[in-house]
Amino acid sequence: MQVECPGEREGDLTVVDHVKMFRNHPAIRFEFGIHEQVLPSIRRLGGEVLRTDISVVHSGADHSADGRRRKYDRDLRILGRELERRPEHPFVLFNLGMTYADMDEHASAIEFLSRCVVRLF
Repeated sequence: MQVECPGEREGDLTVVDHVKMFRNHPAIRFEFGIHEQVLPSIRRLGGEVLRTDISVVHSGADHSADGRRRKYDRDLRILGRELERRPEHPFVLFNLGMTYADMDEHASAIEFLSRCVVRLF
């Protein structure tokens, strides 16, 4: 289904596809510490993924400077642990790159996003 993420300003909206409904099966588990994903375990089982016309709104984010700083600190802490466990995983590298890009730390963003692209191709 689609997840709508309102931004800081009126009309700012990011929409992403995300698996939100799935069978209760012991082998289907969320993976990764942030932006948790269930799709990899569904694919490992050979499960089928269907699209719906359902959408949900992901709201309640604290867009203040303090709120963003707390989110970045939290995300970098969790992603640092993920990087130790999966140092070359494209999803981890992508999320680190995007976090640094959001923080306007472009040199670090380019480093992680470049590593991500190399792993994908």
